Amino acid sequence: MQAVKIFKNAAIAVVLTLAPLAGAQPAAAAPGFHAAFFSESAFLTLSPGQTGQFSVGYTNTGDEAWSKGKTAKEASLHTASPLDNPLDFTAGWAVGWAAPNIYAKQANDLVAPGQVGFFVYSVKVPAAQGYGTKIFYGRPAIDGVGLMEDYGYYQVVTIAGAVAITSVSPTSPSTNNKPTLNGNGAGVSEIVTITDGASGPTVGTATADVNGVWSTTLTSSLTAGTHTLFASTLTKGQSSGSFYTVSPTTGPVIVNAYATTLTSLTVTFSDVIKCASATGRNDLLNINNYFVNLTLTGALGPTISSVVASTDCTQATITLGSSLAVGKSYALIGYFFQNGSGSTLDPSGNTAAFSIGAPSLSAWEGKQDGNLTLTFNRSMSTSGGTTGSYSVLNPSNYTVDAVTAATTTTVTCIVSSLNGCLSVRLLFTGGSGLSVLGATGTVHTVDILNVTDAISGGQTITPSPTSRQIATIS
Repeated sequence: MQAVKIFKNAAIAVVLTLAPLAGAQPAAAAPGFHAAFFSESAFLTLSPGQTGQFSVGYTNTGDEAWSKGKTAKEASLHTASPLDNPLDFTAGWAVGWAAPNIYAKQANDLVAPGQVGFFVYSVKVPAAQGYGTKIFYGRPAIDGVGLMEDYGYYQVVTIAGAVAITSVSPTSPSTNNKPTLNGNGAGVSEIVTITDGASGPTVGTATADVNGVWSTTLTSSLTAGTHTLFASTLTKGQSSGSFYTVSPTTGPVIVNAYATTLTSLTVTFSDVIKCASATGRNDLLNINNYFVNLTLTGALGPTISSVVASTDCTQATITLGSSLAVGKSYALIGYFFQNGSGSTLDPSGNTAAFSIGAPSLSAWEGKQDGNLTLTFNRSMSTSGGTTGSYSVLNPSNYTVDAVTAATTTTVTCIVSSLNGCLSVRLLFTGGSGLSVLGATGTVHTVDILNVTDAISGGQTITPSPTSRQIATIS
C-alpha cells in the first residue's frame, strides 16, 4: 500500500516510498549484537584526485539496539582483508574516516533489532594512483564489544585512465562527419585509439608526442545523430566520453529554440547560415523567415521585431514585437535559410517547440544509498552555484522531512542543458534528523523551494496538484 500526504507550503512536495524486501530480516533476533548484509551502493569509476562515496546497509539481527555515540553500543564498519588494517588510510585513500582502521560509524541515530543501519564513507583516488581497480573490504563491529558477522562485504573503485579528449572540432552539431579530436595524457609516443562508444568500433588513431599530447581527424565517417567518442591507450586507460552530433547532410536544420525572456528567443541551427543582410532571401537576419505559432491552436504568436546573428552565424537572437504568454506552448518555424554551400533548411527540421510558464518535475528516483535524482521539465538556473538564492544547485533550496538539506546533502548537476541544468543528484550523507534515504519501507517528503528556470524570464517552480507525486525508492 502506498501512502499519500497532502502538503500546504510554497514548494513541490515529492513523497518517496520504499516497499519492504521479502526475507530482509530473520524471524527471530539472536542474543547480543549481530548483523546481516542488506544492500550496498554502486561501484565507482574515478580519476586520480577525484572523490566518491560508498554506503552499505546491515540489518540488525541481534536483540540489542545499535546506538550512535554510546560506548559499547555504537556500530562501526572496520577495514578488512586483513582485518583492521590501516594500509588504505596511510596510502591516502581516506576522506573523513572515523579512524585509520574504521571507515565510518553508523549513520542512523538508533538501529533497533530488525531495522537496517547504514555506514557511509568517502574515498579519494591518490594523485599518483595507476590505472586499474581498487577494492575496499569491510566488516561491521560494536566497538568495545567485538566483531559482528563477516559477509565478505567489499566495494570497488575503477581508476579511470589519464588519457583525455580536450576538444572536438568543429562545434557540434555539424554536418562534418569526420571531426578532429585533440587530447593529452597518453604515454610518450603511445598509440591512441578513438572508438565510437566505450566498446564500439575504432574510428581513428593518433600517436602521442613526447608530452603525451595528440591530435587526429577521424578516418571513419560517423552516421547522422549523436555519438559518444572515447580515447584509450594500453597504459593510460580510457578517457571519459565526449559527445558529437552529426546533422543530416540533406540541409541544415533548427536544433532548438528557447525563450531567454518573455520578449526574446534564441534559435540554434545545425550549420553556418548565410547572415550578411537583413533583406537577403535566404539570410539568418531576415525577420520574414521566422514565425512563432501557438502549438495548440496554430494561431500566430508574437511577430519578429529584429534579429542579431552570433559571430559564427549558427545562432540567432530574436526580439519579439510583443510578450509571450506564461503557461502557453509555442513553436518557432523557419523558412528559406541556406548554408554556405547553398543547401536550404530541411523541411523536416524547420520547427522547434518551447514552453513558457512555471517549471516542474518530470521525473525523480531515490536510492537506498542516499542518492536522489530530480529531473525538471526544462533547463534550471545554476546562477550563483551552490550559494545562489534561486540556483538549482543550492542545497538550501531543498528540505527532506522538514530538515533543511543544506545540512545533509550535496547537489550535483548530472545533465547540463541550455543556460543551466536539467537534472540534479542530491546525495544525503547525514545530519540532524536524517542520515541517508534509508531502508526499504521508509517514507520521505522532499520539498523544493525558490529554484527558477534558466529561460522564460526566470519563472519559479511552484506547486500544483499534478506535481505532488508518489515514487518508490529501489
